Amino acid sequence: MRHTRRRMLTSATATLATMAAGNGIRAKSIRKPVKAPPVDQRPNIVLIVTDDMRATDWQALPKTRSALAGATEFPNFFCQFPVCSPSRTTLLTGLLAHNHGVLLNVGPADLAGYSAFARHGMERRSLPVLLQKSGYTTALVGKFMHGYDSSARRPDGWSRWVARGTGGYINFDLVVDSEVQRYNHGEYATDVLAEFANEFVSTAPEDRPFFLYFTPTAPHEPYQPAPRHLSRFTRNLVERDASFNEEDVSDKPSRIASLPDLTQEQIDQVDATERVRLQLLSATDEAVAGLVKALRSARKLDNTVIMIVSDNGYMMGQHRIFGTKGQPYDQAIRVPMLAFGPGFKEGVDKRIVVNCDVAPTIAELAGISLKRIDGVSLLSRTRRDCALLQLASNVYRDGGFGLRTSQLLYFEYDSGEREYYDLRNDPLELFNLLGPSAGPTPVIPAELPGPTQLAAKLASLRRCRGSRCVSVAGS
Repeated sequence: MRHTRRRMLTSATATLATMAAGNGIRAKSIRKPVKAPPVDQRPNIVLIVTDDMRATDWQALPKTRSALAGATEFPNFFCQFPVCSPSRTTLLTGLLAHNHGVLLNVGPADLAGYSAFARHGMERRSLPVLLQKSGYTTALVGKFMHGYDSSARRPDGWSRWVARGTGGYINFDLVVDSEVQRYNHGEYATDVLAEFANEFVSTAPEDRPFFLYFTPTAPHEPYQPAPRHLSRFTRNLVERDASFNEEDVSDKPSRIASLPDLTQEQIDQVDATERVRLQLLSATDEAVAGLVKALRSARKLDNTVIMIVSDNGYMMGQHRIFGTKGQPYDQAIRVPMLAFGPGFKEGVDKRIVVNCDVAPTIAELAGISLKRIDGVSLLSRTRRDCALLQLASNVYRDGGFGLRTSQLLYFEYDSGEREYYDLRNDPLELFNLLGPSAGPTPVIPAELPGPTQLAAKLASLRRCRGSRCVSVAGS
């Protein structure tokens, strides 16, 4: 039987060869089909970072919330160093500010913005470099960080580079890969960036995943909303709780204790700024919803993780502070985050999350290893018991370190002054338990740790590295 089948195959092959020759066709040897290269099934990752967006600013993003229905919300997401460049460096590296060295937006080259980022070697150990090496197509679309302008070099790790250069929301430059493009015919920056982002996700190679770092500048100044949004939020006011234009700030550190009451003119300015910031975010809201639509049209949404967060919050009259961010108070440090896609389920995750946790989360999704990181993946079950806070001194604020837990805020300034708030009974941070009137033996609620205990814990964390920076609940 076996020999019969062999003779039949031989005869059939010969017949085919004879037929081919009779038709002037050269007989070709039969080859095995070539296998297509394997498709990389790892998820696409989109990290969206807004600029100076407060927790209450989510009211301007209804389309985003609708487009990301089914996401996990992290209401207790904290920026360890609530200033743009330090925070963005942390997001891209998983390192806390005292370990990456970027401490200012503007200032000495070894401390401020893009120059410090490059000098301290953060570029080569950042997410895009590692993701690109592992097979991801990477893109930045939007703001990189302070100090990067049209004349700066394109950093390593980016397959596509569309970076904000100079200018505002109207009349601006973009660095598109290595070419400076000028937009001065009425184009709106957020809309242009959205077009680049949509193009990237629609045309990215099908056989490997992509990482998109989409960073529109809203609601950061200059305050130039798109004309189509000027009729929105025209009656909005900043929330008027007891922290707004706080009646008594004598228990605060001396720099804040010396602030005068906000005048009516200043209050009107705060409210006007509130309205224009929300109008600015309306274009971002449309951009994010459009990006989700582009992903769906390209049939890539089901295998895409989308994370959206702000680099820091913003003080809008709370404790008499207006127009800045680098403060240890909730309005500056708490910026709720949404995470959507594979690995995240609809609901609210109340764990304390720090912005250094974003990079290790992305690394786990991508199956790559980040060495000596200070954060922990959100896909793990780890529960922090606190967020480490840090500020650097400048003309607007005093520097120092602090701790933020679900129950308290404790902060030690370089000046020697301290703040301690019982957030269970004082969520607006009005009564400093260590203020001048507390005396040498302050009265601390029995349920809270004493200042000595907190000082010892802070001392161990302010120089931490790696896993020692994750203070785990119950440990």
